[in-house]
Amino acid sequence: YKVVPTFDAALCEILRLDFRAVLAIRVGHPQPTIHRRIGMRLLKSCSIAEVDIGGRVRFLPMQSAAGYAWILRHADVLLDTFPHGGHTTTLDALSSGVPLVTLRPPPGEAGSLAGGFAPGFFDEISRHARESGAEKVATLLLECCVADSVDSYVVKAMRLAQDESFRSEVRDAIRQWSPGAVFGR
Repeated sequence: YKVVPTFDAALCEILRLDFRAVLAIRVGHPQPTIHRRIGMRLLKSCSIAEVDIGGRVRFLPMQSAAGYAWILRHADVLLDTFPHGGHTTTLDALSSGVPLVTLRPPPGEAGSLAGGFAPGFFDEISRHARESGAEKVATLLLECCVADSVDSYVVKAMRLAQDESFRSEVRDAIRQWSPGAVFGR
């Protein structure tokens, strides 16, 4: 499962900074007890950081395709887990136009698949936009969605979650540019 202790600090900080934030974690592990352990660990991690998460972390059961699409359409921002990032969920978010924040692996781990898919997809989208003369879009997507530190990750997630106008601009850019760059359409 990809929600590991390394990721907890970022989640707790987001919950601390945004009292309206609700984290929805998709359940998919074949051993349901792992979700209870993750929930208890998050509760403990956030309590140590003096963050009240009461009712703001929700585990969502597996959904039908229509239910999953509905969830993606209504998400303000998708948080790519680290150090083990997503692949399929990242592609689902991009194809739906959902803003996504990801943490680029450290330079020494750049060749690793762990955590490298989402930054790679954004690099490809930005390259495609740049080659098409859309430098502003290329810069926007890399600057708003790809972090180089946990602190930067939190800042980017907060801006996308709280600034509706900015989030709309990012959604539009993802919708316009990701199909051609990532999906070959």
